[in-house]
This record gives sequence, structure tokens and C-alpha cells, in this order.
Amino acid sequence: MFELLNGAGSNRPRLAVIDLGSNSFKLRISEGWGADGRKLADDKATVRLIDGINENGIVNPTTSRSALDAASRFAELMQKHGVTSRIAVATQAFRQLAANEPLIEQLERTLGVKIRVVSGTDEAELCWDGVSEMMGQPTTARLVIDLGGGSLQMIYGNTSEVGASVSLPFGCVTWTRNHFPDNTFRHSTFDHAVKEASKKLRSELDRFGFQLGTETVGASGAFRAVVESCTQGDRSTGKLETAMISKFVSKLRSDQTLSEEDFPHVSQDRVAIMPACLCLVSAVFEATGADFVLVTKSGLRRGAELAARKESVNSVLS
Repeated sequence: MFELLNGAGSNRPRLAVIDLGSNSFKLRISEGWGADGRKLADDKATVRLIDGINENGIVNPTTSRSALDAASRFAELMQKHGVTSRIAVATQAFRQLAANEPLIEQLERTLGVKIRVVSGTDEAELCWDGVSEMMGQPTTARLVIDLGGGSLQMIYGNTSEVGASVSLPFGCVTWTRNHFPDNTFRHSTFDHAVKEASKKLRSELDRFGFQLGTETVGASGAFRAVVESCTQGDRSTGKLETAMISKFVSKLRSDQTLSEEDFPHVSQDRVAIMPACLCLVSAVFEATGADFVLVTKSGLRRGAELAARKESVNSVLS
């Protein structure tokens, strides 16, 4: 269940949605719900939490400090904008934390809200609901892909129902660690990593009964970063084609350390994981056989807001 502060049941709450991801923490403050809401503020902090967790599920002090600094900044921004309702959802990295790791409790005190650590299944379903709200219910089959820092969700369904879903324990940060650890780009490494990811995705799609030609949607910041890289920063482009990625990747310098010059249209803190983002998005094309992928905003964030609103309304009615 999501925790909401007083005022959540009103028509125009000042709502904060806090997305605590494996790579970055994000905050969106708006007045009103969903598509009718008016954005008041955005903030983002690259924490790379998943890289700061040891094999025992304990977060190192440097990463903990980075996480708490981000939360403090978010708390100040929420206070500035008079937030009346807040939602906090956490994903893969938080699922890896040990029971005695104090970070979640510390973040809750700082943010002033109970954090919901969602399962991989719940994360997938929230993303599906968010995409359906933004794009409308599919009239035929649809595949939604949420590519994060530490996990990749695939959700396959039709009309309003989820037929099958899976949460795979790799994402842009973990794929960087496994294949591009020194931030050196090599075309041979890239091609190998694409095939490895594609094989994993294809195995799940076969289990889903996935059909060639199914509408495919990328609903995360990683997909949008790839679009912006391939279109020289055109944020209005809502469709990504495989030829666009191939053309962009072919221009990257092999055996070189990539820098902001190679990715001038994405934020500096994302540059280090961009080869992995390109790799995993390329694997989506290879596994699905799609000619293009529709790209939209974060399905998870919108899905979390929808779920919280439904719970709020139910509590008011009861």
C-alpha cells in the first residue's frame, strides 16, 4: 500500500511522486492528478545505489550519504512547494538490501513518507498501468518494456489485461559493470553484449507467446536517452527505429573512453552507462524483430500515481 498524507483525496492536491531507482532518484511535484496535473518541479539525483551494495546487502557509506543528500534536497523542494501528498516507490536495488540495512528507515524519516519497495511483478504491473493511462488501452497485443538501472521489466498483454510479465535482474548500470567496466567502448564487446541480452529477452518472449508485429513500447528514461542521442536532442520524437541506433553506434570510436562529446544531448551523469543503454535497447530490437519502438515517459511513475489515487479514493469512500 502507498502512504499518502492528508489532502490526497482532494481534486487538486500538491502531489510528490518519488521514484527511488537503482541508478537515480527522481522527484516530480505537480498540482492535481495524472494527465490533468500541472507540473510544479522536477529533480533528479544520480545515486547509483545498486553499485554501492555489497554481497551482504549493506550499502557503503559514500553511497548512503549520496542517497540521503538527495532525499534532503527532495524534502526541501517538497516543503517549498507546499506538498500535501507524497508517494515513494523503490525498485530493484532496494529489493537487494539486507533486513538490517538502515538506509530505508533513514530515507523515510528524511522524505516524510513510507517507502513502498515493490516486487518485480508489481513494478511490471505498475508500468503497464501507467503506459495504458498515457497511451490508452491497447486494441490488440502490446509489449511494454521498462529498462532501469538494475532490472528490466517486460509486460505482455492485450486490451486491459496483463497476460504475462517478467522482471529480469539486469539493467543499464549492471550491464555497464559486466561489459563496459572501464568505460572503454569496443564494437566487438558491444555486439557480444547485444547478443547475450537478446538471447535472454527472446527466451522470455517465447514463453509469453510473443508474436512478430506486436506494438512495442519503451517506457523509461533509458529509452528516451537513446532517442535523444540518436536524434541530436529532439525530445519530441516518440518513435525509435533500429536504423537510428545502428547509425549512431557505427559512429562511436572503438577502443576509446567515451565522454560527453560522444553523447552531447544526454545529462553528464548518464554518459557512463550510455553504451549499456544502447546495447540493451538494441537487444530489444533484435529479440522482438520490431522495426520501431514507441517511446513514452516513465510508466512506473505514472502507474504508482494511479495506484495511490485509487487507494486514496477507496479510503475516502469507505
